[in-house]
Amino acid sequence: MEMLIRALTHSKLPLRTDLFPFATFPIQDGLLPGESGPGYILRMANKNHVGYYELLRHIDLYPYPYLTIDATSKIAPLFGVMPKGIMRVTAENYKIYGQCHTRLNGLVFKKPYLTRQRSPQICHLCLKESNYAQLAWDLTLYTACIAHKICLTDHCPSCNKPLTWARNNLSICKCGKPLFGDSVKSIPASESQLLVSRVISHKFVENVSCSISNTFLFQLFDSLSLDIFMRLVWSFGLHDQSKFSRRTQGKQIPKTNSTIYLINHSINRMNYILNQSTSASTKIDINQTSINDVLTDASHVEFQRIHYLLEKVSELEEPPKIFGTNTPKQLKLFGSE
Repeated sequence: MEMLIRALTHSKLPLRTDLFPFATFPIQDGLLPGESGPGYILRMANKNHVGYYELLRHIDLYPYPYLTIDATSKIAPLFGVMPKGIMRVTAENYKIYGQCHTRLNGLVFKKPYLTRQRSPQICHLCLKESNYAQLAWDLTLYTACIAHKICLTDHCPSCNKPLTWARNNLSICKCGKPLFGDSVKSIPASESQLLVSRVISHKFVENVSCSISNTFLFQLFDSLSLDIFMRLVWSFGLHDQSKFSRRTQGKQIPKTNSTIYLINHSINRMNYILNQSTSASTKIDINQTSINDVLTDASHVEFQRIHYLLEKVSELEEPPKIFGTNTPKQLKLFGSE
């Protein structure tokens, strides 16, 4: 008996995933409408009682604390989803001429700070009600739940540490405490946050209507691609002396609270500019590098829309130019040529 106990104690017991003789896990399900790729993996792993790192070891992948498109495309078939379906809703990073791009849900984002592949954020009320991670939460400027009108969060309400995908349950932090409950406080979202989140939902998620009271801002935002829209909001939220601006130059993903401040600042500035009389000179510092990048990548229609807004700003040092297909066009500001 003692020999048997000693043998069991010192033997290398198999992982739970090694006990499945089949190519798939027993409990399977498809992607829910608007569900995040990494969120789907965590939801199904929990249903099959498999831990995050245990799942990665099962398919011989390095245990990163976030899920790459390679990881999700290999794991998804184990739960009954074809690789093509999961790849669409998982951030794919690649470079073009040395510049980082991200593809997500069929759209391309030309700045790495626009997506949150490694730093998930959640609406605790949505998790409580439906227990799945929404794809829109993977976008940096989506900071408000439009259903509950509260701010998203990117940290645990108990241990206050940043959330990661490396947890064994969508609704439970690595510290073992739930991410929702009666003790979790809801912070009301601002109108600026809800405006930006509604536009993102309208452009990013199918069958989502967009109702915005500010007529000109709606016309401006509705005419822009999602990439240009988010970069324009980002540019107006920054200014040249901002510490927040310098932090993001290193391609770091800002905390949700910092992004909320940026969005409120950006929309307030736009409204302030639009409410000035035509004869008034509006003094606002704008991050010129960021706005020039937006204008460079804007289409002709997008350029014209943004031009109207920039005509009211008098602190740009020189008129930004559009290169490439729009070379003949040059932005004319405040009588300068």
